[in-house]
Amino acid sequence: MDLFENGARGMSRRPMKLFEPLLISVLLSVGTASAGTEADAQPEPAASAGNWCDCLQDSLGLKSAGTEPWLWDMKLFGRLQWQHAYVDGTDANGDDFNYDTDEWRRFYFGGQARFLKYFQVVGRALFERDLKPLGGETEWGYDRLWDLGLKTDLKKLAGVEGLDALVAGYGKKQINVSDEWHISSKFLKTAERSAIANKVWPHTEGFANPTGGWVDLKKGAWKGTLGVFSTDHSTEFSSWDDGQLYFGEAFRTFENGTAWVPDLVNLAGYWQNVDFGDERLAAGIDWAASLAGKWDHGPWEFRANVIVGDNGEQLDSDREGAFWGVVLTPSLWIIPERLDVVMRYHYQGSEEEEGIRMWGRYARRAGVVGDADLGPTAGRGDAHHSVYLGLSTYLCGDNLKIMAGVEYDDISSGGEDVYKGWTSYLAVRTYF
Repeated sequence: MDLFENGARGMSRRPMKLFEPLLISVLLSVGTASAGTEADAQPEPAASAGNWCDCLQDSLGLKSAGTEPWLWDMKLFGRLQWQHAYVDGTDANGDDFNYDTDEWRRFYFGGQARFLKYFQVVGRALFERDLKPLGGETEWGYDRLWDLGLKTDLKKLAGVEGLDALVAGYGKKQINVSDEWHISSKFLKTAERSAIANKVWPHTEGFANPTGGWVDLKKGAWKGTLGVFSTDHSTEFSSWDDGQLYFGEAFRTFENGTAWVPDLVNLAGYWQNVDFGDERLAAGIDWAASLAGKWDHGPWEFRANVIVGDNGEQLDSDREGAFWGVVLTPSLWIIPERLDVVMRYHYQGSEEEEGIRMWGRYARRAGVVGDADLGPTAGRGDAHHSVYLGLSTYLCGDNLKIMAGVEYDDISSGGEDVYKGWTSYLAVRTYF
């Protein structure tokens, strides 16, 4: 991985353009930290004046306690995320290129409610489709259902003993396999998830979640999920006319983690029972498994994730075979609750020459709009390294933060370069 040679060459073209987001984040953090220090010495504002951050963290007041056990715990929630990206890279022909864009990354709106003592309904939908990175326009309005499920508290309903929790659900559900997908985009410390994490996400062809049934269990320090899902590609609720995906995961927490014993361990995986003609999730991956650990020590956090799997039967044999990857993510609070820094190293490889693909949201889109040529593999290869460095400024905890980052990618196929380059990010994340 010729990171430093290519990096120095790429940075010499537009260094300030790449690092402007990081500078903005630092200035905002120092400014808000200074303002917070001065404010600490002042009297608390009158209650009638209100507090915008408290309001944001209180779901904008869009909730109701209701009347238990008939209808209670009702709440509306939403998420709005924007980001800008700039790419400075070298394509498969050895040509240098630049690409920049901005987009509304996510706009979710949803709600939840408990009713009739034992039941809960929770769901959300997407209300935008931003095509500006592809040369189009932002389309506002209902786009697709993200998840919607009915859950039943079987422990209470059936009087199950021996478990702390036993809940059954049916509906459209986001299936989290990698460590990064177990972290909501509300709380991610990087602007985008890694390529291997996105690869094993069980999504439909239209990047929607599948329909199925599942059971959540909890006992002491253990909790887990078992589920069966349809591989049908329907954007809304799926039929059961195609195959099935079998999913399982288990978590184990440790009260006194050490350098060798993590605070949290997660094992997750799935297998698809499909015929070649059936619709399949995750671009046809046969099976995938993930083992992750998390360590918390004061201001430090460290996360490690190992992923393996098999691409299954594909139309192109170069895209079949085994794949594997590792993600290492340390982070540190520089100013407690105000500014943190994160670094992520990611590697993925495969048995065949096109068994993995760069998920680089913007480098690949540069290829789509004609700013770059990623060759006949279209961003696929058999070896991919990436390094991310970022800062986040917290204006109201995770409810409102500004993120900045720089990422270097190097992907090759059969020893030939597919893409090398840098991407800088500036993002605003907010939710209620």
